[in-house]
Amino acid sequence: VIAATLGTATHTAALQAALDSTITPSVLGTVTSSAALHATLDASTGGAGADVHMESLMGGKFDIRGEAGKIYAILSAPLLALSARFDSGTFKLPRSDFRSSIIKKVMDRGDDGGSDGGSKGCVEGATHTAALDTALAPSVDPSLIAATLGTATRTAALQAALASTITPSVIAATLGTATSTAALHATLDASTGGAGADVHMESLMGGKFDIRGVAGKVYAILSAPLLALSARFDSGTFKLPRSDFRSSIIKKVHGSFLSEMFMTMRLPSSSVLCVHYAASAPDTAKVMVQNFDTELRLSESKELILQYGSTSHENFEDVVHMAIVEASPNQKQRFALKVTDGAWNISVTTGSYRSTDDRLRRFLNVKITPLAAAFADPIAPHGLIGQSLHDLFAVQGKIDDYVANDAGEYTTSAQGEGAIQGTLEDYEIQGEPFSAKFAYSRFGGTKGPRRDVALLSGKRMPIGKHYAAGALGDSPSEDEAATL
Repeated sequence: VIAATLGTATHTAALQAALDSTITPSVLGTVTSSAALHATLDASTGGAGADVHMESLMGGKFDIRGEAGKIYAILSAPLLALSARFDSGTFKLPRSDFRSSIIKKVMDRGDDGGSDGGSKGCVEGATHTAALDTALAPSVDPSLIAATLGTATRTAALQAALASTITPSVIAATLGTATSTAALHATLDASTGGAGADVHMESLMGGKFDIRGVAGKVYAILSAPLLALSARFDSGTFKLPRSDFRSSIIKKVHGSFLSEMFMTMRLPSSSVLCVHYAASAPDTAKVMVQNFDTELRLSESKELILQYGSTSHENFEDVVHMAIVEASPNQKQRFALKVTDGAWNISVTTGSYRSTDDRLRRFLNVKITPLAAAFADPIAPHGLIGQSLHDLFAVQGKIDDYVANDAGEYTTSAQGEGAIQGTLEDYEIQGEPFSAKFAYSRFGGTKGPRRDVALLSGKRMPIGKHYAAGALGDSPSEDEAATL
């Protein structure tokens, strides 16, 4: 399974190292936490950086230079202690990083003989820290982009050029998570402070594609023998924020977003859980527990309410765990629904977009992480995202280009072409939202082949570093989100 997923490996140690790099905090941590030490900007983009960026379990961010050669405690608990040795180094930014045209070398103070080994590093080629901070701000300045990338006379060309320079640390600063594992990655709009509502997808192998959907329809996101996850798509017209350079050209975007999530889960006792979570009530999830007798007839049905600050956690037969948690401490209105069943970790969070009537409206984001049991299951999962679990390479499908018409408006149109088996209509849930029935359903099934990725027309790309995926809408700035 590992070899089929990661590709060939000629040595056990090499394969082990490859597998280790895919383990994410959501796999190793608890269902209520998604924070962890994350890879540095340069290392995570293929460079050789040396900055150590930290994120606390509650989402706080801070950097630590440390002293070369010394070992520091990272985690200390009664039955576990984790520490790490810090070392120093001088490195170049990769050519793919737009800052490399300005910053020729990043070094520790100790390397240039000008410091007593203090906690700050220095950047050669910058005359003032404040100026550099401004240049590297997550809200990318179009003038800096133009100076670095050259002129672009067409919005699509500029977007393509900028997309290649967006780095994980910029994404992390925008999304409020430093792990950036996958999953639900920010697209160009979110990573530059966009406020759209497009549904951007990323497969479990890292392939990207957009889906507009049909307003009001429910589509299958993940379908496995014991778990089915689907989402309702709705439409919305929104404005890009002033911080997005495209806002001077695009006055309105007619897009879509996820408004509700539906999960159906089967327990060892044959009981069934039906979980409903809506963007309109992000601190609450409704859970229907259906019990069946020995002849599989419904014998009892009861409703539970998960609510932040009240009954926020539930454990079902020591297999399924779910909780409503605070997604970001600095944005008190934002919550997350966390669910795990031993094979999949699912996190559903809220975002917001600014409508044309200048109101902020909520939508949902979902992140999906497979665990070892998902890979080992002989029944291959399906759904818009689930179908990619066993792919040997990532597949990039159609992505909306955001080129405005003469009226300054843009309407999204991508429907996952090139990245999904069949067409979007095949993923529409038949009947009520919890039915889990669609063309490729695996829920309650006893067999399910892997998709033949060679039949897809999308662009083939290398597999991503982490096994996680998701569906993400663009996010507003933190100031806007805090007012929601």
